[in-house]
Amino acid sequence: KKFIKYLFPESVNVKSGENVALEVRVSGSPELKTKWYKDNKELSVGAKYQMSFTKKVAILKIRSADKTDAGEYKLDVSNNVGTASCRTKLSVSDTHLVVGRPGEMECKVAGSAPLTTSWFHNGQEIKSGPNCEISCSDNNCRLSFPSIGLYDSGKYTCKAVNAAGSSDTSASMSVTEPPSFAETPEKMETLPGKNVSFTAKVRGTVLFYNSSWNYLPQNQFISSRS
Repeated sequence: KKFIKYLFPESVNVKSGENVALEVRVSGSPELKTKWYKDNKELSVGAKYQMSFTKKVAILKIRSADKTDAGEYKLDVSNNVGTASCRTKLSVSDTHLVVGRPGEMECKVAGSAPLTTSWFHNGQEIKSGPNCEISCSDNNCRLSFPSIGLYDSGKYTCKAVNAAGSSDTSASMSVTEPPSFAETPEKMETLPGKNVSFTAKVRGTVLFYNSSWNYLPQNQFISSRS
């Protein structure tokens, strides 16, 4: 995946699994030093983070962002005169897909060949089959679904292994179903002044208002009195 660049001091929202690049252009005398922090803890280069500082542009790259990457990011720039800082907040939302439509998860791996990659759904290893297809090309590993189901919701992990060790990254998928009626209200006759109750049974992902907005559980009845 490409890195999507964001310039400070914006607050940033990304989808789970996306690569992110936070970019800051700085000014000052030579011999500038930069340090990146997340929630006031200094970050170091590794499988999750890449950092660069060239031509007075500081970039922090975050691979496959997940909920644990949400928080406040700070860049400190210093020289022999003093220090300047800037901050941004990163929020990470789930990948949302719709029942019956195709979808995919993707991760990019790096390392010495031969590399072996595996996919896991809620901790259980996934194999290619009628419901999903696993493919890897040019270090891009994809998990493709021809038709998404509610049961596909959950945490997905891509794990890469070679002779030097292993690394993994995770992202969450949230699946919604279009609302529909399993049972519709029946026609009723009553006398003036009498109370009447209408009931309907709905399925799908339904946002229902009853003094406040809430999601209705699957196959739940809705009643209205008048």
